[in-house]
Amino acid sequence: MWRYVYLGIVALTVPSIARAAPEDALRTLTLPAQPLSSSVQSIAKRYGIQLLFSQSVIGERWAPSVSGRMTVEQAFALVLAGSPLAVQKTGEGSFIITAMSVGSSEQPKAIPDILVIGQRTQNTDVRRTENDVRPYQVITRQDIAASHVSTIEELAGKRFPANDQGATLSQQGAGAQGSTASSINLRGLGTDQTLILVDGHRLPMMPGPVNGFNQSDVNAIPLEAIERVEAITATAGGIYGPGATAGVVNLVLRRDYRGIDVAVTDGVTARGDTPTRRVDLRLGFTPDHGSTDVMVEYARSTFGGLDVGDRDYQKRANARIFANDPGYFVLAGPPPSASLTVAASGGDVLRLKSAFGGATLGSQITFVPPADGRSSAELVQVLIENAGKIDPNPSPDASGDGQTLLSGRRTTAFIASARHRLGPIELFVDYLHFDNEGTAQTGYPQNTIKLSADDPGNPFDQAVTVYAPQPSQTIRYAFSSRVSRLTGGVIVQLPGAWRAEGDYSHGSGISSYVSRGQQLTLAGINAYYGGNIGNPLGDYSAYLQSFAGLFGDYGETSHARNVFGDASLRLAGPVLSLSGGDLSATLLAERRSERVANASRHSYSPLLSDEIVEARPNYGQVTSSLYGEVRAPLVDALSGFRPLRGLEVQLAMRRDWTTTDAIQNALSVDGGGTRTVRNTGTVYTAGLKFSPIEGLLLRGSISTGQQPLTVSNLSRYILPGLTFNDPKRPGTFEFFDEVSGGAPNPRPGRAQSLSAGIVFQPQGVPNLRVSVDFTHIEKRGEDVVTLANGSAYFIANEQDYPDRVVRQPLTSADAALGYTGGLITSVDSSSLQNGRTVTDSVDGLMDFSFSLNGAGIIAVHAATAWQPRFRRIIGFGLPSRNYVGVTDGAPAFRGNAGARFTAGPLTLSADAQLTGRYRITSALEFLQDIDERYAVVHQGGADIAAQATFDLAVEYRVSIADGGLAGRPRAMSIRFGVQDAFDTRPKTVVNASGAYNTYLDPRRRRFDLTVAANL
Repeated sequence: MWRYVYLGIVALTVPSIARAAPEDALRTLTLPAQPLSSSVQSIAKRYGIQLLFSQSVIGERWAPSVSGRMTVEQAFALVLAGSPLAVQKTGEGSFIITAMSVGSSEQPKAIPDILVIGQRTQNTDVRRTENDVRPYQVITRQDIAASHVSTIEELAGKRFPANDQGATLSQQGAGAQGSTASSINLRGLGTDQTLILVDGHRLPMMPGPVNGFNQSDVNAIPLEAIERVEAITATAGGIYGPGATAGVVNLVLRRDYRGIDVAVTDGVTARGDTPTRRVDLRLGFTPDHGSTDVMVEYARSTFGGLDVGDRDYQKRANARIFANDPGYFVLAGPPPSASLTVAASGGDVLRLKSAFGGATLGSQITFVPPADGRSSAELVQVLIENAGKIDPNPSPDASGDGQTLLSGRRTTAFIASARHRLGPIELFVDYLHFDNEGTAQTGYPQNTIKLSADDPGNPFDQAVTVYAPQPSQTIRYAFSSRVSRLTGGVIVQLPGAWRAEGDYSHGSGISSYVSRGQQLTLAGINAYYGGNIGNPLGDYSAYLQSFAGLFGDYGETSHARNVFGDASLRLAGPVLSLSGGDLSATLLAERRSERVANASRHSYSPLLSDEIVEARPNYGQVTSSLYGEVRAPLVDALSGFRPLRGLEVQLAMRRDWTTTDAIQNALSVDGGGTRTVRNTGTVYTAGLKFSPIEGLLLRGSISTGQQPLTVSNLSRYILPGLTFNDPKRPGTFEFFDEVSGGAPNPRPGRAQSLSAGIVFQPQGVPNLRVSVDFTHIEKRGEDVVTLANGSAYFIANEQDYPDRVVRQPLTSADAALGYTGGLITSVDSSSLQNGRTVTDSVDGLMDFSFSLNGAGIIAVHAATAWQPRFRRIIGFGLPSRNYVGVTDGAPAFRGNAGARFTAGPLTLSADAQLTGRYRITSALEFLQDIDERYAVVHQGGADIAAQATFDLAVEYRVSIADGGLAGRPRAMSIRFGVQDAFDTRPKTVVNASGAYNTYLDPRRRRFDLTVAANL
């Protein structure tokens, strides 16, 4: 009843707009970024339809710019995207805009975007929403603009709490050979278990030297090119196929553009370093009045990187270690320091020779800055003054201050697409090209010079060790990743509202790196260890000069190319009409191949007479798939049967046939050749949602998946083995062949996830949405090779694994000695594929917007991920290990929250990110013991406290109705952001890469300004 009263009031208070034209007709529409109320009225006028809406429902929301040829429903979908509003068609042919309820049947059906809105998108996946059967999280273009991040990796780290990146490759600097490739790690299960898609399609994966295929690099994709990001943080193999055991991130690119867009960004930190610059150019046009659409985009960015000396993290860590464990640096040696550290070699306190005054320093350690022409008296004075101290400042070379803390980066992106409509047929071609180049540097460890007690250059009575900075020998790394994909296809309208789409993609993923530096020559090694170099305690310049001519050039290059091919055919459409709407289905047949061939590694060194050329093994994988997804809205959202109102069922099933092959080396079990393994698996996703109470949605799902095999899974090699603990032959030394590596008959790891959640959108509080979802993931059959599965284990448990231990026959002589088994000839200690992982997570999302009585709109959002359970079994017979809140696991809690105020053309944003506490110890017992003995003592405690950072942003938009090209509207926006506005110092972490809490950005407070114009 109230529904019809509301419609009547709206009809009386809102002016109607002229009579309807056929709503499925295509019209050319061009709208600037403007208030949403203006955009919807312009749509109604352009299409000649009657539109009903209440200003209190629309409020002061802002609509994005729209340009192109489309139907009226497509136009409404574009201007309402990202808002909690929906458009409904009445029986009389009018349209009404209302707030979307959780039980609404106006949800996307199981039909890929590309088959629904054709030219407006290239997304081959079904459009996913946060009110879906499964708990998806969606980041809109407006969210991306307000975030002021520069890469997909940064965006995922800030807005997806379930993403446990820890230290990214960029933060590892030279340890990652300068790589700045993306590494998105949902649930902390590993980057290889998070699947990355672009427009629903896989990208070529990056070739790796060990495990074959690594996660696709998306850090070069310009954020200005992204329409939205959809993520599911649970197993999703039934929909997306192998590799989606931890979840999927789908980047949907902007494809609905005509005109010229230019965006320029410039950024810098509060300390004036790590400059960031980006340029984005986009051109979209139609050469034939709408039948053909062409779009081209080019983007380029540079990022200055950060060195250890630009921040004080390492200095503070050095000081903390010495304060908490002063004797450690005497035994293990100090870190590379700006000064010369002197430590007693025998453990006694330092005592000067009588010729130098004979004083006892009362400590085993002291330091002296390097100097030239210093007298003996000056040297003694400084040694005494610094007794019991170290210089915490890192050395001024590439081993210390000059070492990379955050790798520099340069990216280039090129995107081009063209579409042409021929009646019921649409042809398209799409090209993506992304380059990501990273740089880093490091140095050699400091020199260790031992001075005997009778050395004339030693001022002490006992032997000492002098630690001196290495002469400036820098190792520089340049890493490059290149991803390209060319896709061509056709979309055909079929009878019965069905559509078909066929496409073929060809591309490549290329990774390469170059390192350059200098090493000691053979003569240099002899001089160094023969004591033929200068004494750094004397004239320091003479000490440095003594290294002249002792170094030669060193270098290494590596190159690998993955060739990618993907052919697919999709069919989608309604099957039958049900109470809640059409039962729709999507069917897919796909064949994908990836192959790495002729990869190589070249190296040269002054210790080698010739360059070494190492051919890397060829490897490849081919997967054929059949997939179907069905959505069945069984009960209408307004049904009289309240307990199951809005009941919708989702079912997806996939069958994958995978062939993996890799060339084996000479140590392999078969002595070389190619090993080929074929696997077949069926995975599924099933779920439902319904709304038993107005404003309340319940949902639940179950999904399975599998992890594709890697090169290491196929590698089986023979090494020499030895035991003297054979229980059948006590006291006997036995030599045998030990088979290590992958399992004899490797199988893909299996995963299953269960999700259950509740979505609350109370009718009395418009625009409030709260969801809480529980997700349980269990993985079995993980390929884990550890010491726990070594030969000793199988020999001790031979009765459980009789086929893994091979012996000679027991001789009568051995039996007379009391032996119960013959000599061991071989032990198969390869993987049992007995690894198991279990995680439990609770994810919360909240969105709420409200009007300030005409003064503007405030929108509030929050997202949290609580992971109370994360346990792994890494070997047979071992207890499970707790990976919650440890360095090699995931924090128990992460979250973000923010608020956005919009008043006309002005938007103000404030956001916060929180990372929960964690321990600096490992989950693995033997590493945990080491961490407890050293890292915890050095840190002064095991826990790193929770930390939060805050970001601020402002955007101002200008629309000029009579400007632009050919009289088209012109729009401009100016965006200014302050990230880490309170300049939060990351906690010192003595055993972490960079010596800081890597969940935070080491740059600290930074600013960026973007000016974007629509011409």
